[in-house]
Amino acid sequence: MFGIIPKSLVVWCGRRFMSNTTMSLVSKLKYFLDNRKPVTHIQNYCDFNFLMDQLPGWPSMYKHGFVEHESLIHFDKAEKIFTKMLKYLIEKNIPPHLGAIKVHRSDDFLMSFALEGFSFGFDIPLSENNSSELSEAMKELNQIILEEEGLVYFAKDQFLTTSQTKLMYRNYDKFLTLKNRWDTNELFQSNTYRRIFKNQSYIQKSPSGLTYS
Repeated sequence: MFGIIPKSLVVWCGRRFMSNTTMSLVSKLKYFLDNRKPVTHIQNYCDFNFLMDQLPGWPSMYKHGFVEHESLIHFDKAEKIFTKMLKYLIEKNIPPHLGAIKVHRSDDFLMSFALEGFSFGFDIPLSENNSSELSEAMKELNQIILEEEGLVYFAKDQFLTTSQTKLMYRNYDKFLTLKNRWDTNELFQSNTYRRIFKNQSYIQKSPSGLTYS
């Protein structure tokens, strides 16, 4: 890490010293290092796209677990909206500790997380007293994304409502019609399906036992 800390020690150090202050310092250091004279090197596909997976057990850096969120915004709106989202989270004193931006293109699949734009995925650590604030913040971010005609990634969300999803994903009704036709007994379902297609809430537990709906 930064050519200084062995990967085997990163998780150990992170669990003991990770905080808003230390992650701010890490971000400043990375920004400084990345803005030096560019160095070109070849990197394999997995290392580039799944950076954190190079650190075995990296989720354990978060003592109480963490909330993931990823949104996708059209190219012309992305910078403005992502900046707005970050400022909102910082004002709420729940800044992201890790984040990544990726480029996407649209496709014709039924409920695909895809449009011509940038996605912004980030992790926010849970603490012993911020679970309710995090829930409200994620719901507010989802509403911002909906109003800007963006998408929220199902695999990294537990806060989208039925009404938000129906407006956000244009093939919502078509998917539900096919689901009801070919799975009449609803053998295939998940918490995500029950929440956004059946309007059923559930309680999510973090590794430390903290709960939020």
